[in-house]
Amino acid sequence: MAESLLTDRLASRLSFLIPTARAFDAIGPLCKSLKTSKTDAELLALVESVLSWAKDRNRALHEMAKLEEGELESWPDRYAKESAGGARRETVAVGRR
Repeated sequence: MAESLLTDRLASRLSFLIPTARAFDAIGPLCKSLKTSKTDAELLALVESVLSWAKDRNRALHEMAKLEEGELESWPDRYAKESAGGARRETVAVGRR
């Protein structure tokens, strides 16, 4: 859900800045397009935060999906560890204009 909302807002901003840009894209390509559009420093900082969030989210999802022989960490423990970081990163766009 968070990625969908972030992607929608980034696509909207990209369409405003570059009307001919392809705005219906995944979060990574949208961020790359915004970074090359030479926009203001606040937007560029937000784009970097979004990219960091997406990288962390992907890592957490891959960690949760791993099933390894001899893994001793329980599912609730793994979830708690990944959720703690995710909750902190979910605030990436809260309070931004």
